[in-house]
Amino acid sequence: MILSKSLTKPLLIVGPDNSVNNTFGLAKISAPTRRLEKLIVPTKDYYGFDLSGLEKYSPDEWRICSSTNEFYLNDVRRVFHELMIKRGFIEESIISPNAYIHESAIIGEGCIIHSGCSIDADVNIGKKHYYGQTHALENIRL
Repeated sequence: MILSKSLTKPLLIVGPDNSVNNTFGLAKISAPTRRLEKLIVPTKDYYGFDLSGLEKYSPDEWRICSSTNEFYLNDVRRVFHELMIKRGFIEESIISPNAYIHESAIIGEGCIIHSGCSIDADVNIGKKHYYGQTHALENIRL
């Protein structure tokens, strides 16, 4: 399993809705000794993100995991992710210690994998995927 090597830097959970709270809770379980903060970004519409709250977080000092509600359009998730990358942030994945991840699986940046998920051998998950409870993936590339 391939994951980020920067787990010593603090992690900011950021997003435009209350899914930030759920992802923050998962991050506390996944990395109980790591410094964590959360930021809900106000929006005017699907694409009108007010990113001024990010001013106090330096991309050199912080890693992020952007969280969006599963009901957001995939295009909105993509745009939000691209805005974070343009600001210089590096996205990290959050994986529940109660998820099964086979050692040969590859997990891309910014994935959120909750308890009860099963990621089997030779699965390759790309960037920015979200898996809630009871997802099972076998022999696929996303």
